[in-house]
Amino acid sequence: AKTADSTALTDDKGTTVNPHERPAGEKHEENPATCTDCHNNHSKDLPKDSMRYCAQCHHRGTFECGTCHELRERATT
Repeated sequence: AKTADSTALTDDKGTTVNPHERPAGEKHEENPATCTDCHNNHSKDLPKDSMRYCAQCHHRGTFECGTCHELRERATT
C-alpha cells in the first residue's frame, strides 16, 4: 500500500511515525496485516464527496482506493 511508506505523520517530537510498521520480530509472511485489523470498513454508500471521506483516515496524497480494496477482495474470495 502506498501509505506503508508515508512520512505524513509525526509525533509530538516531530519524529516521523508510520502506524503501519509492525513490531520487530513479527513476520509479515506468517501473520499478514490487513486494513481491517486496525480500520473499520466503510459501507458501500459513501457520502457524495467520497474523497474527503477517505482523507479523514488515509494519509492525504498517498493513498489509492484500489490498493485496499484489492486486498479486501482477495481476502474474501
